Amino acid sequence: MRRTDRLLWTPYLGICLEDLSTTNVSRDLTLVSMVKTRQVLERAFYSPPSSHTSAPEIPADFVAAMLHTELDKLCASPAENPIISCHITYASFAISEFALTLASPDPQHLHKTYQALESYFKIFLAFQPNKYHGFTLAELYQLMHATLSTRKLVSQLTTGAYDERCVGRLESWYQQARNNLKDASTCPGAKADGRAAVFGKLAGMLETFGGGEIEASRHPADDGFNMGGIASDMVPGEDWLEVMDQFGWTF
Repeated sequence: MRRTDRLLWTPYLGICLEDLSTTNVSRDLTLVSMVKTRQVLERAFYSPPSSHTSAPEIPADFVAAMLHTELDKLCASPAENPIISCHITYASFAISEFALTLASPDPQHLHKTYQALESYFKIFLAFQPNKYHGFTLAELYQLMHATLSTRKLVSQLTTGAYDERCVGRLESWYQQARNNLKDASTCPGAKADGRAAVFGKLAGMLETFGGGEIEASRHPADDGFNMGGIASDMVPGEDWLEVMDQFGWTF
């Protein structure tokens, strides 16, 4: 679960997952929840219009609605572990964002994506920066994707269904995520294991994109995370590959 590439699923893994779900061991149940959430999420990442091999005529909003239904079944009861909550709310955001690939997104899709981001940041930003060095690469990727996507949503809100309150909160989340990454780079824990440079690099990526100013958000730059839609095929840019190398993880 530390990786950001696609799960290589086999029927045997499904059997293992079912066995883990019956152990009543907290750590096992956490893994089961994360894997099942990841399975639903990947159906968004590898569905049209992100995929080059699937039928392009399937409406994005139809796929998003179907995936939300599957995710809701997994979330029948609130998650006790805040990390699981982060994965679930991020999945909800990424699925909602899937429908924003339409030429003219429905205002309801914009609002649903905003609500999903709000739920995600409410949980993630509650973590103190000194806890960031314990996050996996996948969780940092989710943070960067969600944070950079606030700029895309600001752009759509300022050129379409303008909502000053929502725009202000999106900018606030962007700035807080950037500042927390800066603070994480100076924490003793990050310095001790050599990850201070990683958090500094991530904060620097957000600095590059203008910090969250409305005018800049109307013309978002290419960020290496595919801001035009979902992070298609989860292909990272050179900056992200450098971060992975500093973490010591590879595909």
